[in-house]
Amino acid sequence: MRNLVIGVIGGVLAASIVAGVVLYSQLNSQLNGAQVDIQRLKTLGGLSTPTPTTPAGGTNMTMVDLISTVQPVVVRVDVKGDSFQASGSGVIIRSDGYVMTNQHVIEGATSITVTLSNDQQYPATVTGSDAGIDLAIVKLTGSPSNLPAAVLGSASDIVIGGVVVAAGFPLGPELPGPASFTQGIVSAIRTVNGQRYIQSDVVINPGNSGGALVARSNGKVIGITSAAVIQTGGDVEGINLAIPIDVMQDFIQANLR
Repeated sequence: MRNLVIGVIGGVLAASIVAGVVLYSQLNSQLNGAQVDIQRLKTLGGLSTPTPTTPAGGTNMTMVDLISTVQPVVVRVDVKGDSFQASGSGVIIRSDGYVMTNQHVIEGATSITVTLSNDQQYPATVTGSDAGIDLAIVKLTGSPSNLPAAVLGSASDIVIGGVVVAAGFPLGPELPGPASFTQGIVSAIRTVNGQRYIQSDVVINPGNSGGALVARSNGKVIGITSAAVIQTGGDVEGINLAIPIDVMQDFIQANLR
């Protein structure tokens, strides 16, 4: 049986479009009976299996409404290090300029620049980071105090078979302009090395790391896109992982006062 690899999907090199996935140190595990190599997927407890609920009002948002709601809260995160430039995505979680992204997006950065949906750019500094769960929070410097902030959902908004939308900046500055949106379904709640992830078939690409996974029913953020499964020597599509909202909320509570 061919090996599978789970790799992060952020870190687009600014000098050229990276077609592959950035791979990290490997740990052994099992996924659906196949031997896999795991990067950036370390143990964390806690998301209970969700049960379906009826969205407020009993109807889905239109896609036009969802995009207009989510687009202002999704940002591009560009970083520079001693010998590299890279780009990922982020989500504004508080109106005074706090942005959540993946830890691997900002790892090794000596400078961070956040680009808002209106193309305004602000320098940012890291205020919280955890490589074990691959989450980080950065604070914009000198930004307005009334930025739009994402509406965060809960575990009950994660429904297997439910429609979800990913928002982010695939290919970073190589694809200029507004955030990109793709749609799919929640395929499973997948446990890897003791940590639960939202598995979806939403199309994601390098640069999407740190972006939002949103419930189609109500436009609430239910996850942070983080990794994709690829097959060594073969083709695997539509197996993508997002860090779920419960993990996000715990990290926010621990790092924002």
